[in-house]
Amino acid sequence: MNLHPFLETFDFFPPSPRKGRWVVAVSGGADSTALLCLLAEHPLWGPTRLIAAHVNYGLRGEASDGDEAFVRALCAQRRIPLKVLKVRRIPPSLQSIQDWARRLRYAFFDRVVRKNRAVGVVVAHHLDDQAETVLDRMLRGSGLRGLGALRPSTALPVGKGRLLLWRPLLSQPEAL
Repeated sequence: MNLHPFLETFDFFPPSPRKGRWVVAVSGGADSTALLCLLAEHPLWGPTRLIAAHVNYGLRGEASDGDEAFVRALCAQRRIPLKVLKVRRIPPSLQSIQDWARRLRYAFFDRVVRKNRAVGVVVAHHLDDQAETVLDRMLRGSGLRGLGALRPSTALPVGKGRLLLWRPLLSQPEAL
């Protein structure tokens, strides 16, 4: 089997444990699509170890529905189970739609992880996201702790629990 060269040079294992299923966050963009395909092709992963999760916020109308349709087709083609959250309406008063979407997204991922007894969620954050995160935190007036960069793995507080988050592409530039 010919693997993507990235897979041959990268230690593509989650932090802990190495057995079990993982939820893969798939927006339909290039990075998350590449991540899902890389994991599906890897001989130690494959589609049986994966559950895809997609959030359709509906913020871009038909384009949002197009992303969902693309992710559905990709997962069907690769025989990867897919869970979709389709947002019906946005709360009327929001300080930040980005913060609302982030909270909604990670709460959904947490539900999918728990319901499927998965280990955690894999996201396609990459090197360019590091700079964006630090800049965003600086603009918000974050302290020194908040200015720290994203970590390859972390336990993210969600609700009353913690969600294991793994970022295997963090050292890679955007768009593999």
